[in-house]
Amino acid sequence: MTPADIEVEFSNLAMLVTADHVEIGDLNDRWATLKSEANSLRSAVKAAEADIMANTLFDGKNQQIRDAQFHLACQKSSAWSEATEALAGTLLDIEACERDIDLRNKSLRAKELQMAFRIEQMSFLNTPRFYKEI
Repeated sequence: MTPADIEVEFSNLAMLVTADHVEIGDLNDRWATLKSEANSLRSAVKAAEADIMANTLFDGKNQQIRDAQFHLACQKSSAWSEATEALAGTLLDIEACERDIDLRNKSLRAKELQMAFRIEQMSFLNTPRFYKEI
């Protein structure tokens, strides 16, 4: 491999690293947006539960029966069901986004190691000893 080839490889890797940094930044923004959306959906679920608790009469003899009646009332509530489904979907999106960020970080680390290898190649090729051996 000639020094010119190494320089081309290094510049290509540098462009890929820059693109990875941009992509990681976009994924971090998406992750933050999804986290805030999940928090608002949790609030919506809690509000629906509070509404059910305030507007439903639970006539069970013990706490276990009242809890079962509360969960049944939650399942029948369309607002609670929609908010819970939306929250579950958002949590799945958050997990996928976190996996994507981890993959991009690992890819970025591999590219940085490749760049360091190219730098070492250039430093070896630029030594007078290399040319004496050839």
